[in-house]
Amino acid sequence: MVRMRSKCTTMTASSSASPFRRVAFGSRTSTLSRPRYHGHRHHHEQHQQHPLQTLEVRCGAKGGSSKEYRQQGAEVFDAVGLGQAMVDYAGYVSDDFLNDVLAELNAASSSDRHDNHRHKKGDRIVVTPEDLGKVLNKLNSENFKVTTGGSLSNTLVALSRLGNSRNGGDDDGAGELKVGMAGLVGSDPIGSFYRAKMDKAGVSFLSQPTHQTTGTVVVLTTPDAQRTMLSHFPEPPEPSSSSSSSSSVLTPSVVNSIVSSRVMLVEGYLLECGERVIGSMMEAMRLASENGTLVCMTLSDTSVVSRHSDKLWRALRKEGLVDIVFANAQEAMALTGEAEPRGAALNLAQHTKVVSVVTDGHHGSHLAGMGASQLVPAYWMPKGPLDTCGAGDAYAAGAIYGLLSGASIRGMGYSGARVSSTVISQTGARLKREDADKLVEVLPMMMFESTRLVIPGEASENEKRVRVNSSPKGGK
Repeated sequence: MVRMRSKCTTMTASSSASPFRRVAFGSRTSTLSRPRYHGHRHHHEQHQQHPLQTLEVRCGAKGGSSKEYRQQGAEVFDAVGLGQAMVDYAGYVSDDFLNDVLAELNAASSSDRHDNHRHKKGDRIVVTPEDLGKVLNKLNSENFKVTTGGSLSNTLVALSRLGNSRNGGDDDGAGELKVGMAGLVGSDPIGSFYRAKMDKAGVSFLSQPTHQTTGTVVVLTTPDAQRTMLSHFPEPPEPSSSSSSSSSVLTPSVVNSIVSSRVMLVEGYLLECGERVIGSMMEAMRLASENGTLVCMTLSDTSVVSRHSDKLWRALRKEGLVDIVFANAQEAMALTGEAEPRGAALNLAQHTKVVSVVTDGHHGSHLAGMGASQLVPAYWMPKGPLDTCGAGDAYAAGAIYGLLSGASIRGMGYSGARVSSTVISQTGARLKREDADKLVEVLPMMMFESTRLVIPGEASENEKRVRVNSSPKGGK
């Protein structure tokens, strides 16, 4: 066993530990036995296993003593996200409607741009509140809805629903995942709406208001399932005499929650929010790394990469703060300069402590680490994709769920692909509760090999349910 962190270690199938173990979810332990993963051997690799098939990242109980952190007044979480609260105005529009909107935005910005760049379908465009108002006024109220949005919140809500599914733990609640979010939110009614909705969705919002207004985004989805996003980020908060050198996001309680959690997920969109927020982001990653919390980061968007590649490389390469990076093919290639997704994944893997994950739509996803890459195929639901909004967010949720459940890196990829496929086969970017209930029954079969259903012969009334167990290679 190679010990990487005080709370997270990597293990291989050759470890002498038992292939069956209890999975610690927070301060509780699930009685659902989930085995250590033993990877498949491809037909052309009969004598050599792929290194990523047997590599496992093991996130144990939270660092230090949970009692110690509770005494400090901090909540203890399995996963904490750091990002920006965004409220989505999501609408389904025709291509003609979108073309008119893009033409107006291009005409309005042409005098201010010197690179002759023109906005197109599928872009994420930063706009003014006035631009947002014009678009919303044109939308038919029957064709759009208001929801708590943002890439990070989509991932955290999906993770919470998977980890707290009625099919996923014991009847007494053991096995639940505790998920929290810290970040930028306004003191306006939209901010209050966001915090309340996140709490209702099972994600504890840990931060107090940091801005006067809350970020908003209009998501325009066309019949081909492509979405174009018009985003408005609030102005950075003014420094106060009582604030730290970073920002009020990192309050003592938030810091304690970060350092006592098993995983922290940081969204790259924070790089768009000003130097003080970027300082908070980097400081949070340092604190998490120093205290054994696994640091995951998303690149978020190609526009973020193009504007902030220096800061991304600072976190990845110069300071080495990232354990797992999530990116789509366009983002990864833009950051690394590689010509194809696999090369970009291998490039990024040189600067992450565990693995790089590069999704490539229907081509699947590349997971790279230890000098090797593994292609995990996409999973297709019977009715196919309907709305691709939130595909990457759902993939990250599935992968992190696999990580917290004890899957190998390859198993994380299969879990991410399955959850992502479920979300894009419906309208909206959120994983529904009923879909989460179904997923937790099938995900172990994708995360672990040689899975079989076992009904215990002598189970108590509370335990008379189907459990998923698995045997290692050569086991009985």
